[in-house]
Amino acid sequence: MTSTKPGTRLNAEPQRNTRPPAGLLDSAEVAILLGTPLRFVRRLVAERRIPFHRVGKYVRFHPRDVENYLADNRVETGYAPLPTAPRRTAADYRSPRSRRPA
Repeated sequence: MTSTKPGTRLNAEPQRNTRPPAGLLDSAEVAILLGTPLRFVRRLVAERRIPFHRVGKYVRFHPRDVENYLADNRVETGYAPLPTAPRRTAADYRSPRSRRPA
């Protein structure tokens, strides 16, 4: 048995771990990975657009989930023709009163 001084407490204050457990990322790290502001990551969480874990009051992300989010939101390049409106003729620009009956 170890002797301690009277009035001292063992492990009175739990040490705060500055690194999320098990390789999880916090919101600031995800923002850096995505190259976006922190507010954008918080909005993704609020809108449930990216998977996340709650650790007490904290939000954490698995790196695989962030990679999947990026892959799911990838926009492929390629030619996509723009929708075109039908061509208008001179008759389309005349007022209804000036149109002659057919």
